[in-house]
Amino acid sequence: MRDNKNNKIMREINLTKEEEAIFYNANVKEEDIQNLIKKYSVKKVDNVNYVLCDRKRDSGENPDFMGTKKALAGILQKNETLSDFVEFKLRMKPVCKFRNNDFIIDAIKRKIRKNEKKK
Repeated sequence: MRDNKNNKIMREINLTKEEEAIFYNANVKEEDIQNLIKKYSVKKVDNVNYVLCDRKRDSGENPDFMGTKKALAGILQKNETLSDFVEFKLRMKPVCKFRNNDFIIDAIKRKIRKNEKKK
């Protein structure tokens, strides 16, 4: 995908036309990117840039990716910066919300059809 505003290439992902519009029209502010960047760190191992973050689990078994006491949040792609990674995450949030809404609606429709067949 290409960011239309900055003409930079972003991660490859298959989106419908509607999801693509949501992605590109997402209101992502530089301030939001900078605030979220603070929650991540990058650990480079063998030319792989792992994006890590602090997480706590209710089970008591907290993450410990590669002995860092942090959770793996992603892997930076070639020439991708942490800022690019965070911007992508912020743009994908409304897309995921849209997909979840569709999933919930489809589940409700299936349940209604199932109940109608029982009658």
